[in-house]
Amino acid sequence: MLNLVSLRSRRVPSRPRGAGVLQEILESLVPVSLSRRKALCLGGAVAVETALLPALDQPRDAFVMDGDERRLAFRIRNTEAWVIEPRRFAGQPVFEVHQGASAIQLRLRNAFYPGSSVPADFAADIRHGTRGWRYRMRMLFAEWEAEGPFVQWLLGARKAIAYRYLHSTLSRLTDCAGIEVDGHAGVCFDPRWVLQMEGSGLAKVHGFGSVLRSSSATVTLLDSSQPSILAEAAARRTLIVIERGLRRWRIDAPQSADGWKIDFQPNLYSSVKAEVG
Repeated sequence: MLNLVSLRSRRVPSRPRGAGVLQEILESLVPVSLSRRKALCLGGAVAVETALLPALDQPRDAFVMDGDERRLAFRIRNTEAWVIEPRRFAGQPVFEVHQGASAIQLRLRNAFYPGSSVPADFAADIRHGTRGWRYRMRMLFAEWEAEGPFVQWLLGARKAIAYRYLHSTLSRLTDCAGIEVDGHAGVCFDPRWVLQMEGSGLAKVHGFGSVLRSSSATVTLLDSSQPSILAEAAARRTLIVIERGLRRWRIDAPQSADGWKIDFQPNLYSSVKAEVG
């Protein structure tokens, strides 16, 4: 792991323990500024476990919606699948909920992923019809828009993806370091507040001498139950992950006042992780 604060002060941090693998078990469907707190690390490959879910029927009461404008949760079999909680976001978030007999309208505005330039604003129209509950969602980020079966999206069985041209700074880490995306990409949004972007040469990381390029970027809204790469995690935080893939990365460490410098071998790291808030 490389810590930006330590690098800037010419200190070499020790390597921390790797975070545990996040596991989700969903059962079958039944009716019912670094002025801000930031950290950056370069780490080994991340293992992700996925499971293919069977086709799901969507009865009218396939999910339960609990809460109000302060915290709204969509639950399936007592498992919270999607939670909208304005206080977890930066900015001045305003959340609106309108519910009818067979329709739900949601709108979040003036919200940002903490520590980033990524807006979290969205509007969703969720309706029940002959094909069960379906959603149509629009996000301010990249003018993203998608629609599909709502319950299957909640369970992760169906992806919400749109193809857009991206040209945006995800986060400015210091005056000379930051992460940006520029290019055509598939943008996927899931109920865990994860934005996944994939496109050839899409992401760039500045601040390590040479520019680190990647074909993927992931932005995740973190909560208090998720591990942090900081000794003291911020109350509101975001994790941005850039994977090296098959590309060649050359890391240039800063030189000390005495003239010595750490030399990193090419491709020593396979990912960049920035926790910002």
